[in-house]
Amino acid sequence: MNQLFQWLRFTVWPSRWRWLPGSIAVLVVLGSIEFGILQPSEYMAYNTFIRLRGKQRWHDDIVVIEIDEKTLNGLGQFPLSRDKHAQVLDFLRKAESSIVVFNLVFSEPSPND
Repeated sequence: MNQLFQWLRFTVWPSRWRWLPGSIAVLVVLGSIEFGILQPSEYMAYNTFIRLRGKQRWHDDIVVIEIDEKTLNGLGQFPLSRDKHAQVLDFLRKAESSIVVFNLVFSEPSPND
């Protein structure tokens, strides 16, 4: 009986207990991810890497057109009519732009729809 206990003690039980710390660590990490505990640390690490990377130069082929206060004062109240957007698209087509992206929501119908 003593030999059986010795065999269990030194061969079977240690191999099972060897997995316990790793299993607990995995459960803690998965629980932290699920409940959002690690999210502030993730944001902080991401912001640090972006700051260390430095400012990236814009590519010369990329142009951003914004609707600002000066535009609204000259063209009228927001949302601008779709005719104004069509004029901008015509201008960009003539300039042979390859991609045009609108970051707008056209939620209200216009009179020409």
